Amino acid sequence: MGRIFKYISGTWILALPLMLILSYANISMNDSEALCSIGFFMLCFVPLVILLMMVTLPALLIAYKLMHLLFRLPATTTERFVLLLFFIQVAVISNIAICMAITAWLLDEKLWEWPLFDIKNLWPVYAAAGLSALLRFKAFIQLTEDLKPVQHETDLV
Repeated sequence: MGRIFKYISGTWILALPLMLILSYANISMNDSEALCSIGFFMLCFVPLVILLMMVTLPALLIAYKLMHLLFRLPATTTERFVLLLFFIQVAVISNIAICMAITAWLLDEKLWEWPLFDIKNLWPVYAAAGLSALLRFKAFIQLTEDLKPVQHETDLV
């Protein structure tokens, strides 16, 4: 449990500020007049990261369970990394669906009447998740090496 959770939580913590930075870049490119100053953004940076930690907690737990599944599959390191990128996106999409369901329930509305976000507005979330996994590629390789079963000559007897 320890090594997998350490890897997933490190990737998750790296993805949170990346998501904010990519969202800020997206807003500044699309609508720079409505954008507040960079000082205001930096002032709100830490509280936003803390809020995102609470909102994205289901994604962390889903990714943790999917990583256990990943390391039970008979696959090479490259195949596992490609599956990791896929599983991370599945965790992000599941988290968005969970948050939408909770929000619709709290507002006492039907889930499908709740305004769905356009896919282009959520690209910073997907990009931050994938980019954080790519930045931690070396840690994934080390995790894969650490979790390989060790076979000694004495085990062959």
